[in-house]
Amino acid sequence: MITTETIKELSLSHILELFVDHGFNYTRNSQDCQALSDRDFITNGITRIIEQFSSGRSFLQHKGDVGGEQLARSTFFDSFHSTRRLKMTQDVFSAFNDLIEVLLKSYGVDYLSDFS
Repeated sequence: MITTETIKELSLSHILELFVDHGFNYTRNSQDCQALSDRDFITNGITRIIEQFSSGRSFLQHKGDVGGEQLARSTFFDSFHSTRRLKMTQDVFSAFNDLIEVLLKSYGVDYLSDFS
């Protein structure tokens, strides 16, 4: 189980990886995909948001230029239209959110009380 003690010494990317791994334990909608795995779909989405790229194309350009990771524009954008991936994303982030709530409550303060 992930606890506040186990994540204290980890980087943000490792913490997110643990949370995503945890989330995949709570979905039946994940499949193996050659072009873009479900894990890569989720982590790319998180990275796209956290690093605040001005557009999806800017994000893909950065991945290619800096990370050396080539991801076809059509593969990336077409994946957003998949109803299976939508359900998978909802499952993963529901578990992700539940874990965050449990961890925050372990501090003895309800940091999420202002949010529904």
